[in-house]
Amino acid sequence: MSAPTPDLALFQVMHFCLGLNADGQPTQSREVIGRHRHVETAFVTAQLAAVQCCRRLRQSAPAATHSDNDNEPDREARSAAERIQLCDTEWGYDVRREGLVVERFWVHDRSPADLNF
Repeated sequence: MSAPTPDLALFQVMHFCLGLNADGQPTQSREVIGRHRHVETAFVTAQLAAVQCCRRLRQSAPAATHSDNDNEPDREARSAAERIQLCDTEWGYDVRREGLVVERFWVHDRSPADLNF
């Protein structure tokens, strides 16, 4: 009988998302969106997913409209898209709406911890 093959994908990218369930209650979901051998490629995956998330949220923000009196776009609508931020952290990337984290893309090291210092 042969020994099991070790899993060489030591880094996984996890996507955490806040939302509302069918009853309208706040909920959090978690999903693994990638497994990688190298931490650098895991961070690239996390960054690309976070950038796509920001674009999607900005596109779904209220569209800027023009008032009859001027050619200035509606400030509230324009700032709704601007209030969506991409923040890099030491673990990955956070997507924030009005300062609150709404989605998170983290790189997790799956290797066992070495507690023998």
